[in-house]
Amino acid sequence: MPETVSPNTELIGSKAVCVMLDIDRATLSRWVREGHIAYAYKSPEANGAYVFKLEVIEKFIADLQILAAAPPVDALPGLEVGR
Repeated sequence: MPETVSPNTELIGSKAVCVMLDIDRATLSRWVREGHIAYAYKSPEANGAYVFKLEVIEKFIADLQILAAAPPVDALPGLEVGR
């Protein structure tokens, strides 16, 4: 879903986001459709490109890094997963 954009918001295109996240465009498009990443706007063409707020992508990357650093759920004391 689109985000609100103010005049001084720094915007980046899909290609730059793919480079920052080291993913392909199909993955980025899927993540947008699934609601994992919010876009600022989309070009009106049928296969129009998404444009994103840089701050949203930077927060998404920071959140991914936090998740990657977290211990596996089954390694937490007192939790019995799938048993």
